[in-house]
Amino acid sequence: MPRSAFNVHSAGGDGQPAPPQLPQVPRSPAFAVPEGRRALMLLAIGAVSGLALAGWGLFSSAPARSVPPHAVALVNGKPILRSDWQAQVEVLQGEPWPRTTPAQRQEALQSMIEEELFVQRGLEVGLPDSDPEVRAALANAVRSAAGADARAQAIDEAALRAYYEQHRQRYGSDFEAARRRLPLDLRREQQQDAEQKFARHLRDKASVKIAADAAP
Repeated sequence: MPRSAFNVHSAGGDGQPAPPQLPQVPRSPAFAVPEGRRALMLLAIGAVSGLALAGWGLFSSAPARSVPPHAVALVNGKPILRSDWQAQVEVLQGEPWPRTTPAQRQEALQSMIEEELFVQRGLEVGLPDSDPEVRAALANAVRSAAGADARAQAIDEAALRAYYEQHRQRYGSDFEAARRRLPLDLRREQQQDAEQKFARHLRDKASVKIAADAAP
């Protein structure tokens, strides 16, 4: 799976209850995302964490604790993983970790800490509730996480041929001629199915009331 600039993970320990597990959000290379859009994505990912951690007291004052071995820093109790720090350095420098300098590593770490502080502040002031772009980025992040398993599944020859037979009218009579398109189309359909299934799951658990004059 491609690396993101970084992901911040919450961890239990030191006698405090561990927060709930969060869905894995698919990663994309930092250099492929415009800076403004990348900030929205980070805030959206943070919002996913914030929603799951609402009852855990993310922004309440907590006693200081030592940095766990798998992390490189704690930002208001939220660890920045060493693996994500190394990935960030390699993306920014275009070099493998052993060939980067201490100064380059420190620069990346300070940037990650600052970004995490901005994300936390955005959640604290309610940007996911009030900013349309942040709301859209949050919804897209959750939607993408819902389809992550479908994207990760391997497509074998039998599945490809079964999909082709189901949609022969679309592709014509030549399987080999359609072979290049088939995996992309099948993967897209699997992802959409997974997203729709997750949306139905959320609706089944939610309380949704629609005004009489807007009801279907």
